[in-house]
Amino acid sequence: MKKHTFILDDDFEDESPLLDDISILFFQTDTPNYLFADDLNHLYRLALARTDDIPILDTTWPLYTYHDSISHLCYYLIERPLTSTKILLIRGEGLDDTVARILRDFNEPPVDTDPLNPDLQRHNEIILSYQQALTSVTQYNSQPSTPLSRKAAKDRQELDNLLTSILDHLDLNHL
Repeated sequence: MKKHTFILDDDFEDESPLLDDISILFFQTDTPNYLFADDLNHLYRLALARTDDIPILDTTWPLYTYHDSISHLCYYLIERPLTSTKILLIRGEGLDDTVARILRDFNEPPVDTDPLNPDLQRHNEIILSYQQALTSVTQYNSQPSTPLSRKAAKDRQELDNLLTSILDHLDLNHL
């Protein structure tokens, strides 16, 4: 199994070429994981399904997966226990449009509702409910653009270690 490393020391470059075809999104929402997975399924025509929990940091984390054979994208939704954080990993070539759409949907007002398009109406209702609940969505950037303070660098290293554990557990090199 290949180990993925994220190094923040100024003397080293990021050693994560695997992240070229993986995007990581963080959602902060109190919505239970099974409802959140269902909403993502409705929003993006996915079929996220619960699989075996994954053991990370001495506890188990709920995992939902979906492999889209048409767009050649794989989705992994993980909920960090006892927090409101959900992590969505998307893997595949050409994932940029999908990630941009998700970020746009959660961070911008929805498009006008077409009364003749119930799918668009449902999409907008779901997005509006998350926006009204102040759900934040951020994308992981493996190369921070500004120098980090010592505390921020320590927090970042902990995040990188967590993501390394998740990537290693999911063994994304061998799909």
